[in-house]
Amino acid sequence: LMDDIHRNALLKARCVLVSQLVADNKLWGLLLERKVFTKPMLERILGQGTPHERRQQLMDDLPRRGPDAFGQFLGILRDTRQQDLADYLDGMDRHLRHGHPLPSEPRPQPRPPSGPSQPAQPSQPQDDPSRRPSVDRSVSRIGVTNQPNIPDDVLSVQEVLEHHEDGLEELNFHTCGIIDSTELMPQPVTQQHLTEKSKNDWEFTYQLRSNPKGLLLIISNRDFVKKSKRTGTEVDCENLTRVFKNLGYELYRNQVFNDKTAAEMKSLCRDFILDPRHESLDSCVLCILSHGDQGGVIYGRDDLPATEDELFEHFNSDRCKLHNKPKLVIIQACRGSMKDKGHIFDQTDSASGDKTDQTTVQKIIHSLQEENYSDTMDLEKRVPLYADIVFAHSTTPGFVSWRHELRGSWFIQTIAKTFAAYAHEEHVFDMLTTVNRIVTETFGGRLGYVSMPHPISRLRKKFYFFPK
Repeated sequence: LMDDIHRNALLKARCVLVSQLVADNKLWGLLLERKVFTKPMLERILGQGTPHERRQQLMDDLPRRGPDAFGQFLGILRDTRQQDLADYLDGMDRHLRHGHPLPSEPRPQPRPPSGPSQPAQPSQPQDDPSRRPSVDRSVSRIGVTNQPNIPDDVLSVQEVLEHHEDGLEELNFHTCGIIDSTELMPQPVTQQHLTEKSKNDWEFTYQLRSNPKGLLLIISNRDFVKKSKRTGTEVDCENLTRVFKNLGYELYRNQVFNDKTAAEMKSLCRDFILDPRHESLDSCVLCILSHGDQGGVIYGRDDLPATEDELFEHFNSDRCKLHNKPKLVIIQACRGSMKDKGHIFDQTDSASGDKTDQTTVQKIIHSLQEENYSDTMDLEKRVPLYADIVFAHSTTPGFVSWRHELRGSWFIQTIAKTFAAYAHEEHVFDMLTTVNRIVTETFGGRLGYVSMPHPISRLRKKFYFFPK
């Protein structure tokens, strides 16, 4: 942890630092190079809407970056020719630590405009250009654009990162949105939990004893003939692959299937569902990430539609070896063109007595801002269509599904973190209910839109992953 006096010095100097700090490419690059921040942390800071908000976020996060962060930041201020700010912060530390006189605030330096270059204006006496810090004006284009969250079917994708000097070349959407591996490592299920299951509802729990627990199929379409590119889907694929591998699943044919036509998607789903290896495995996970529309339509890269019935009908085949085994289908796609504006409510009206683990839920929400039984009579030898499946849709029918260009879709981000956090003790449908809550409470504030995932359970027992 950072020294308390260093932390207090940053707090007392915060207003001056937020108002005067020149956060140019060199500063961001040095923060990354000297490991004050990781790439995902720095991307979260750069993802703030305005330069002022980025500086605020930087000062919010810096005190949490360990015992060496204060000294590193002082050095970076000096190396970026912001000696006055370095002396002021160092003086504040000496004042608090040794009782030295309170340092005088440095004289504010004129800040260049952060927007596009403007025509030259007549200079003012108090605005001597020779005294201005050297600033790369392209800094305003780093990070997320004004509208980084885009519905899969509605808006064209905007380029949000450019390659820069000074250590930011690798900070692009291929890596910076991927969730840190430590956040996607589930806790192992405890013997106590297994004992409780055996006492309470073991009879009503799917038994996942095979190794691997099942096969994982991921189909991801990014590039289309005419439809907009789904930038950010690569991040979703990486997050899904990692969290489900950690939960004990094997990636089908050891690859993610990218940019498939409608016919190819149908063929892949058929081959996967009818794969004879399922006979020796206890479950499966199937994920499709693409453009979509009403009526269960999912588009191939050729802009042609495939319906969910066409993609998943083989789950009902006699040749399918997954009968009576749990199956999770995750669909990240729009289901229409409407945008959900939600409604404003008084939070004091919310139900009391919620026993959910508030601490873990709040941690997931914070990190993302930095996812029926039938009548059994006469059914002893029959299995209903699509039995033992839970469909996890990213949005409700008729509405768009939102995706961030850098971090991936709201839904997949939340699934990855929620499953990693809760899989050791919660069953799948309860976790998907938590995903509903986190998505609705976390995302969309600046856009003015919200999103409501839509899980549909046809499970007949409780589906636990039992991570080891």
